[in-house]
Amino acid sequence: MWDDQDHYLSDFRIGAKWSNIIRYRWLAVKKAVDRMILLSVLESWHPIYDRQGKLLLPVGGGATTTVYPDPDAVHSPTTVDGVVPGEAGHGAADWAGIRASTSNIAFTTEATRNMRGRGSNTDGYYIELGRVFLLFDTSGIDADDTISSATISLFLVSKLEAWTESVSIVTSNPNTNTTLIAGDYDKLQAVIQAPNITINSMTADDSTYTDWTLTSTGLGNIAQGSGVSKFGSRLTLDLADTPTPSWVNNGSTGINWNTADQTGTSKDPKLTVIHGPPFTPRVLMF
Repeated sequence: MWDDQDHYLSDFRIGAKWSNIIRYRWLAVKKAVDRMILLSVLESWHPIYDRQGKLLLPVGGGATTTVYPDPDAVHSPTTVDGVVPGEAGHGAADWAGIRASTSNIAFTTEATRNMRGRGSNTDGYYIELGRVFLLFDTSGIDADDTISSATISLFLVSKLEAWTESVSIVTSNPNTNTTLIAGDYDKLQAVIQAPNITINSMTADDSTYTDWTLTSTGLGNIAQGSGVSKFGSRLTLDLADTPTPSWVNNGSTGINWNTADQTGTSKDPKLTVIHGPPFTPRVLMF
């Protein structure tokens, strides 16, 4: 082995010869390792931390894609948002009855809309239960990209708290991607896509989003390369069907939120996705 200086080294022992090479040519090995580490840092889009836990900001390589549902007035929209409420007709129903009820209307054009459970004036009976649909065109995310994180955000105008409640993010499958109908009431699935958030902890003002961070299950339901990512939200007690809410005479619990029909997008529902190219293996050569 040439020592990169002025003579050869010979090793006639039986042993870990590659360890000996690394030992004798450490400067060359270290240079190759440093180069590999530098390339990994420069091309990384994942958060990188030093030994003390300090975040080292990567130079580039990743991307943030933020998408919104289309306003109802947009010509040939590709996505929609809105509320389909279950109703008990002219009367009222117990909790199981309102969950299993049907709807005769869908709201897709209002700038703000509420999703609520509403009690009647009869003990233990309800007259309304709203469910939200949130669809996003994520076809701009490359099909081969790796998604590291994503959030669904709603901008609350007000909140109602007749009983203790949380809001769950789930997937949806309305009859079409561009409008909602009364028959979509039962088109929200039961698999939670993000940790539930209590209504009590939400902020309803003129400057704050409430963010649901998607779990790995939720990330897996983001459409890449083509198609629409179909999500929605339900009151958690509606989703779980247990326990029955604490009925309040004519009391309502839920959220009132800005829809995509709000002017501009600064307060629209949004899906924010952090993504980047898949990992590229590196080969160490020296």
